[in-house]
Amino acid sequence: MTHPICRYYIEEGYPWLPACQGVITLFVIANFTLATFMDPGIIPKASPEEDREDDFRAPLYKNVEINGITVRMKWCVTCQFYRPPRCSHCSVCNVCIETFDHHCPWVNNCIGRRNYRFFFIMVIMGIIILLVIPIYGLTGFHIVLVSRGRTTNEQVTGKFKGGYNPFSRGCARNCCYILCGPQYPRSAH
Repeated sequence: MTHPICRYYIEEGYPWLPACQGVITLFVIANFTLATFMDPGIIPKASPEEDREDDFRAPLYKNVEINGITVRMKWCVTCQFYRPPRCSHCSVCNVCIETFDHHCPWVNNCIGRRNYRFFFIMVIMGIIILLVIPIYGLTGFHIVLVSRGRTTNEQVTGKFKGGYNPFSRGCARNCCYILCGPQYPRSAH
């Protein structure tokens, strides 16, 4: 069963609108799936052998130079290694993540070096679905109404559905009337 609005656009010759929304929805689902199930860039914890070899009193910080700027690397007590720059330990997942952005409760995964792209595309496409597609739909709906000389109320209630609309002047004149017609004075004072 199709949604009444989708059915309206398909019947009125605008099948691209629900199809476009369907494609974008598939993009959102695909990127959501990738952001959820992809390894975000987990750095493996030190093995027990490496852990024994490390100096027990390793300094908390180690400085490295990147593009002429000194960057501090912190010792991760849990994972037992110096975290690379931009890496952080996620307290929810209990692992260190490369280029850690945040732990996202919506995808139940960390967002990091390997899955940030898919998270970002999911957010962008979600905004497009929520804002742009309905605006295009509303605009298309009103273009049809204006071209037919109808109001939203007349369309919804089904007036002039099967017959002649006495208020229609033809497509071009209807558009000119709405866009360039007279600005009527207020009736109420």
